Amino acid sequence: MFSKMLKIASASIVVSGALAGSAQASVIDTDSVRLLSTGYDFGGSTWGIGSPTGSGEIHFHHESGGIRPHVLGTLHLNDADGTCSRMRLRSFNDAGTQVQERFGGTVCVSDDAHHGFSVDLDPYKDPSIDSVQVAVMKQTAFGEFVAASSTHWANTHGDDVKITQNGVDFGSVGWGIGAPSGDGTMSWGLDEAQVEPDLDGAIHLNNSSGVCARMNLRYLTEGGAFLTERAGGTVCAPDNGHHVFTVNLSPYDSNKIGQVTVQLQTLSANGNWSTAGSQTVSIAE
Repeated sequence: MFSKMLKIASASIVVSGALAGSAQASVIDTDSVRLLSTGYDFGGSTWGIGSPTGSGEIHFHHESGGIRPHVLGTLHLNDADGTCSRMRLRSFNDAGTQVQERFGGTVCVSDDAHHGFSVDLDPYKDPSIDSVQVAVMKQTAFGEFVAASSTHWANTHGDDVKITQNGVDFGSVGWGIGAPSGDGTMSWGLDEAQVEPDLDGAIHLNNSSGVCARMNLRYLTEGGAFLTERAGGTVCAPDNGHHVFTVNLSPYDSNKIGQVTVQLQTLSANGNWSTAGSQTVSIAE
C-alpha cells in the first residue's frame, strides 16, 4: 500500500473545500495554527531556518444552522525523502466526544529538499462542533502517525453597545457627564449552533419626567433577513432626575440568528413605540 502512495504526484493544493464561499455564513472565531515537528510542519507559506516563519489559520463559520471549521495555510515537508503527509481534522462536541474525522489530500516527496503544499480544508459542518483538533500526519513505511497537533475552540466574541439620545440612553450602569460612562454588551451564547444573544447594560432616563422607554431586539439572519423581534420591560422616569434601570435581555434563540438590531424605544403619547436610536451587532468576529 505504501509503495503505491509514493507514486502519487505532489500537488500544490492539499484539498479544496467543497463548502467554501457558501452564502449566509459568519466567521465567528479565527485562531492561528502553527504545528512544528521534525520534517512535517504546518504554518504560513514562508519558510525560515527549518520551520515555517508564520502561522496558518482555522476559521469557525456559523452557517445555516451548523459550525464549519475551515483550515488555511501551508503543509511543509523538509528532509522527508520517501514519505507522505496530510492534514487531519477531528471535531468534538462540548462533552469532548468526537463527532467527525476528516482528512485532506495526501502529498508525497521523493527527495530531502523543502516542499510546501497549500492547504484549504473545510470538508464538513455539524451543529454539535465545539472544538477541533488540527493535526499534521506523517506516513512512512511503518504506518501513519501524528507528527504534531493542536486543539481550537469555536468561541464567540461580545460586542459593545451604546446608544445616546437626548434624555434617553443605553450603555453601562455608570453615568458620566450627560451620558452613560461606558458601553453595554451583547454576548452570543452558542450551543450546538443555537444562538442566544444576551443584552446586558442599563437604560438611563435623565431630565425626562414622564418618559417611558424599553429595549427592543430585532433578530436577523447572517444575510440580514428579518426573523422576529422581542421587547424588554417598560421603565418610566418619575421626575426630571437621573434614573438608571438595569437590562438583562435574552428572550429568543435560533440557529438562524446572525445579527441583532438593538433598538432603544420610547413610548409616544398615542401609545405607539418609536425608536430613539439603534445599533446593529453581528455574531461575526
